Amino acid sequence: MAAKETPRSQVDDEVTGSKESSRLNENDDPVVDDSIPIVKDEIIPVKKTYDHETPDNEFETPYERYEHYKNIQTWNNVQCPHCYTPNPRDAVYCQSCGKLIREYASTLSRVLAFIIDFICIFLLSIVVAIILAIVVPNSDTTNSDLFAILWLTASFIITLIYFIAFELEGQTTGKMILKIKVVNESDLKTIPVSKSIIRNLLFIIDLMPYLVPGMIGVIAMVASEKNQRIGDMASKTIVIKD
Repeated sequence: MAAKETPRSQVDDEVTGSKESSRLNENDDPVVDDSIPIVKDEIIPVKKTYDHETPDNEFETPYERYEHYKNIQTWNNVQCPHCYTPNPRDAVYCQSCGKLIREYASTLSRVLAFIIDFICIFLLSIVVAIILAIVVPNSDTTNSDLFAILWLTASFIITLIYFIAFELEGQTTGKMILKIKVVNESDLKTIPVSKSIIRNLLFIIDLMPYLVPGMIGVIAMVASEKNQRIGDMASKTIVIKD
């Protein structure tokens, strides 16, 4: 008796069914084959572009407005800290929002700040003198001259480092207390090391005459429209209210 043949269509259905059942897990959920790459449509946002004539209300965020005006800012412009609009370098009030761009520190506040810094440096110099008195033998008798030279040299170096290090952030201890800071005259940013060295080396002139320390510097600030001493004029820096 011949074996009964199974129809081909039935065999195909059984094979297909076995494959589909193998793709189901215990929870009857389809199993994703990781070997098959899945391509997703990526949505790339279109970045807006702005030109010089873009109205202020077209910017989506304040940061975009800031970056826009930052890119078009030139060397002779100063940026308003309130609305970021470029203004002429000598401007005091913003041409766009009308707010004060910068207010120069008064002569009195600068003098008081220097007195506070001088007290800090004097205390540091006392510490140096105590250390030298211990290190240098006979510092009060035979080596008194050596002690004086070392102390003056160390005090000068400490003074220079003190002002340069603090002014990299715009404020010494005295300026922090009086809430003023030194910045570039052109863009109101913190000054680099080179400018700090120039303005502090010229303290030697600003402090003249030494019988009345600082008279030259005070006269220069009173005569200057921007309250600049000689060191500020040479290094093109200004001191403003923070």
